[in-house]
Amino acid sequence: GATLEFVTEKFEDTAIGRFILAARAFVGEVEREKIAERTMRGKVERARSGRLPQGTGKGCYGYLYEPSTGKRTVVSEQATIVKRIFTEFVSGTPTVRIVDRLNEEGIPTLTGSMWYPVTVYHMLRNEAYTGRTIYRKTVSASVRRPGNGRAKRTVEPRPSSEWVEIVGATPEIVDRETFQAVQNVLDDP
Repeated sequence: GATLEFVTEKFEDTAIGRFILAARAFVGEVEREKIAERTMRGKVERARSGRLPQGTGKGCYGYLYEPSTGKRTVVSEQATIVKRIFTEFVSGTPTVRIVDRLNEEGIPTLTGSMWYPVTVYHMLRNEAYTGRTIYRKTVSASVRRPGNGRAKRTVEPRPSSEWVEIVGATPEIVDRETFQAVQNVLDDP
């Protein structure tokens, strides 16, 4: 018993009217895809020019993004915590114990919340702490779930040929040897 009413124009509830409505919806969908494609192309060009494409997350613990330069600078208090996390982990301290200590000491995360093992794990895997910044390492897609039809976001790795390295965008906090030692521990079953 419901009807669709438009404020800006008259809508005919006929076959032709519904066709025109569907055609407009299609044109809107095509335009949305074009905007997304142009935005991604702009971000890739920004990365190729040596500046970080923003809108890729909340930030990176230990760094502050400088919009004027498009690069990160080190936040010394946070960088000390980053070094500590890497050092403790490579020394054999489990991530759960590292998290417990950080929370007991009241050290906030980037967002000001509590630490969790997954947060520390992602930090330990983040190559940006060595000064190497890669853009387009992964691709995300929205996939409909078969049961309820809801969208689910999936993240998959891209081929390395599509990666864009942003040289000089992120200063080093952790040396390559320590980072590689951490990766060896994480990769060892």
